[in-house]
Amino acid sequence: MSTWDLETDASVSNWEAAFDLLNMIHTQAAEPPPTTGETVSRPSLLADLANAQDRNTRLAKENQQLRGRLSAARGEEIWREAGLAAPPDVETLTGRITELEQEAVELRRRLQESEEDLEAARSVNREYMARLYANDTPPGPRPAPPGIALHLDRGGRSDGHP
Repeated sequence: MSTWDLETDASVSNWEAAFDLLNMIHTQAAEPPPTTGETVSRPSLLADLANAQDRNTRLAKENQQLRGRLSAARGEEIWREAGLAAPPDVETLTGRITELEQEAVELRRRLQESEEDLEAARSVNREYMARLYANDTPPGPRPAPPGIALHLDRGGRSDGHP
C-alpha cells in the first residue's frame, strides 16, 4: 500500500465518522427531551415570561432612578469641591431668612386685623357715647349701662374723644 492509499482511506473514514456524528446530532435534536415526570405548560411559560419582563422593566426603572440620584449627588460634590456652591451655613441662613420673612408677613396680617377690630370697637364706642350724650342731661360723669365696662383710652379720657 502506498502513502496515497493510506491518506485516502484515512480521509474517507474521517468523513464517514463526521457524517455519522452529524446524523446522530440531528436525530437527538428531533426527539423530545426526556421527561422527569414534570411537564411545563405553554400558559405557565408565558406567565413566567411576562413576570420576567415586568421585573426587567421595574429593575430598569429603578436603575435609571438610582443613576439620576447618583449623578445629582456626584454633581453637588463636584460643585462643592470646585468651590462653586455656597457653603452649607449660608444655605442654612438663607432658609432661616425665608422662614422669618414668612413669619413677618403673617404677623403684619394679624396686626392689620387687630387694628381693624380696634377701630371698629372705637367707632361703636363713639356712637354709643354720642347717643348717651344726646339726651339733654347735665354734663358730668355718667354711670355705664349695666353689662358694659368703660375703659380709659391712652389719653386718660373715658368720653370716647381723643
